[in-house]
Amino acid sequence: MFMSEKGFTAVESLVAFWCVVIIAVTLFPMLIQLQNGIRSKEQEVASYKALVEKLEYSTFQGQWGEGEYIEDEESYTVMWSRNSHGRKICVIYYSNKDQVEKKCIEEKPV
Repeated sequence: MFMSEKGFTAVESLVAFWCVVIIAVTLFPMLIQLQNGIRSKEQEVASYKALVEKLEYSTFQGQWGEGEYIEDEESYTVMWSRNSHGRKICVIYYSNKDQVEKKCIEEKPV
């Protein structure tokens, strides 16, 4: 009697399963790294947003103090400083790697 040629053998199924597992294990760390990079960029954009909003508020209101901006449960501290070249506004926040990040915009003399 001849064996039926329908379906897969156990060996073929195991080989296919392990191929899928190897591909998943290879791609998973890259996916996590990509997700962390996206989160980092989102925080950077939010920090610049806080910086610009404080700059606009200070320009129109004439109040040049410090302030705190909260977005998506993240806190961004905005502060002004003055040096020989003019004013400088900086935003300080904690990155998703728990490192302090600082972004600044400096006034250029005319």
